[in-house]
Amino acid sequence: MSNLPTPYHIDLGFKDVREGMYENFVFDSENIPMYKYSWGVEYNVIFICHYALYNLQVYLLKKNQKHLDEFIRISSWLFKKGKSCKKGLIFEFDFPLGHMNLKPPWISAMAQGRASSVFTRAYEITGQVSFLEASSEAIKPFFYTVKQGGVRSEFPDGSVALEEYASDPKSLVLNGMIVSLLGLFDVCELIKDRQFHTLKDELVLSLENNISLYDTGFWTYYSLFKHRPIANLDYHKYHVLLTWKLFELTGKNVFLEKSLKWDKYLESPFNILLRHASRFAQKAAVKLKIF
Repeated sequence: MSNLPTPYHIDLGFKDVREGMYENFVFDSENIPMYKYSWGVEYNVIFICHYALYNLQVYLLKKNQKHLDEFIRISSWLFKKGKSCKKGLIFEFDFPLGHMNLKPPWISAMAQGRASSVFTRAYEITGQVSFLEASSEAIKPFFYTVKQGGVRSEFPDGSVALEEYASDPKSLVLNGMIVSLLGLFDVCELIKDRQFHTLKDELVLSLENNISLYDTGFWTYYSLFKHRPIANLDYHKYHVLLTWKLFELTGKNVFLEKSLKWDKYLESPFNILLRHASRFAQKAAVKLKIF
């Protein structure tokens, strides 16, 4: 079986999504990308999925078989990399993140959701049921709270949220939450299981009611962690793309309004200056341990 899969929701080759990502890849002996951090080279499932979906995107544009083969190869590696447990098929990170109080092994809703997006497309291409099963198993940690070893959290109003970083205190990273939700959308397209569809609807409503928490009035917040870090330019543009995609998927006007509003922030030199000043002040406050 070899069918054309559903294109991924956003352009993962768009340079401003993650400036410099591809240049920071180092490929291991199996030709799997690893990422160069300041402390060393590590596997990051989010970036591996990003690379897989980017290859698929190039294939859909140019119909070059080598890119499709690369997507399937990485999908198969990812399938073997997953760890099966009562919480589903999980992808553990083997390095600490001190600023988020995360010790290995830890899991990420963003990694789980993006892996689901990879697996649903691998299933569409190959027809292998194992990929379809893996796509839903990767979503199952969404049903377990952070304290239970999952990635489920809450917004201040008590509504459901997903954690890219299952940190204490909560981080509630916006781009990670939306990317996680996109993986759930992909699973719901193929699997008619009520619990998945109910969770999808709950998450959409939750984001609809809380998306304004990420609006500074001149820019966007990256997350709601402690001092609410203001997004850098790349992540702000990413928020514009992701909220637009949420509007396309849900028809909810609040996502359209935010996408257009946040895009307009980019047109104002004053907003950009204010963003620079605010980020500088935040970094200084963190360094001085004011927060």
